[in-house]
Amino acid sequence: MGVAEAIIALANITSAGITLLQQAQQVSDLIQKANAEGRTTFTVEEWAVITGTDDAARKTLEDAIRAHGG
Repeated sequence: MGVAEAIIALANITSAGITLLQQAQQVSDLIQKANAEGRTTFTVEEWAVITGTDDAARKTLEDAIRAHGG
């Protein structure tokens, strides 16, 4: 792998990491909201966000791995 390819790979991995952190923050916000409201369960809508976030995170990781020869 050349220097340019390595820089592109690093940028892609960094971008994927930022996206994953943002998605984790969404889930954390939902947990805090439920706790603040005294709930121990999520609403159907909240679960949809969580599962959507999980699916998006998985796809981001798969794409990053695939893009770099995995």
